[in-house]
Amino acid sequence: MYNFESREKLAEYFRSEVVNTTEATKILNCTRQNLYKLVKKNVLNPIKETSKDRFFWKADIYARKEQVENKKKL
Repeated sequence: MYNFESREKLAEYFRSEVVNTTEATKILNCTRQNLYKLVKKNVLNPIKETSKDRFFWKADIYARKEQVENKKKL
C-alpha cells in the first residue's frame, strides 16, 4: 500500500504515473474510438472510469505502444 506524505506528493505521483483518455490517444497515436475498442476487448484496462473519461496506468499505455511498434517491425 502506498503512503503519501501530502496531497501534493499524491498529485505528483498521479501526474507521473497515470494518463487520461486524451493523453493515451496521443501516446498511442489512435482515436478515442480505437481506444474504446481496446478497452472493450480487454487489451487495455482503465484503472478508473468516470462518465466522461477513463484513466490508465502510463506504463500500460507505453507497453501497448511498444507492442504495436514491434508488430510493425515484423
